[in-house]
Amino acid sequence: MARLRHLLLLTGDPNLAPLLEPLVRQGGGFSLTAAKPGEVENVAGLHPWYATLADGEAALQRCVAAALAAPVLLLGAAEAPPGAAGALRKPVRAAALLAALARLGPAGPAEVALAPGLRLDHAGRWLAGGGARVRLTEKEAAILLHLHQAAPRPVPKEELLGQVWGYAPDVATHTLETHLYRLRRKLGQGLPGAEALVVTGPGGYRLGGGWPAMGRGGAGGSAAPGGADEPGAV
Repeated sequence: MARLRHLLLLTGDPNLAPLLEPLVRQGGGFSLTAAKPGEVENVAGLHPWYATLADGEAALQRCVAAALAAPVLLLGAAEAPPGAAGALRKPVRAAALLAALARLGPAGPAEVALAPGLRLDHAGRWLAGGGARVRLTEKEAAILLHLHQAAPRPVPKEELLGQVWGYAPDVATHTLETHLYRLRRKLGQGLPGAEALVVTGPGGYRLGGGWPAMGRGGAGGSAAPGGADEPGAV
């Protein structure tokens, strides 16, 4: 079992932690502890922090003054000022947050095995296997990472939209289907056989079986483009 990684959120906004906690827990396997910026000295030794999320410049300055060992990610800024290892604009999107966290602190391995011989580098955003490598977009890497972390559980469309795009559950959009359609075409061209990696079936989406012998259509679900996940499909 992977060791739980702890995030410290310093914020004066009581509504921020409930928004971020499911994103980092389900999407990255993190626990989140929230505290007010003035309480940083009291919680500094509570866990070996993977990273600190500072909500605003005042929270960042508290981190600097407390000389926290963990790297600091500044929320609500376009660029990282001195004292911060990274920055994210608000509202915070799940994919951007998870990508930023992957570049911070004593992270787990940058690469994960999606199938035998098929490796995902979610920070560098590429998928490699059989001596070939395919470059991924931020959203494509986030989709594959979330499916890997949720395995073997199928992931509903609403969950992926919420984790990767930050969409509310009732948003009507074909964004996910469009991205999966393009991803499958890209994988089919660059890593033949890997187009069947993401399987559609009862309960949502999941990763398919072994590669390169998974074959078009995967195991127990449909993976061929031009079906339910073609752009415009429901």
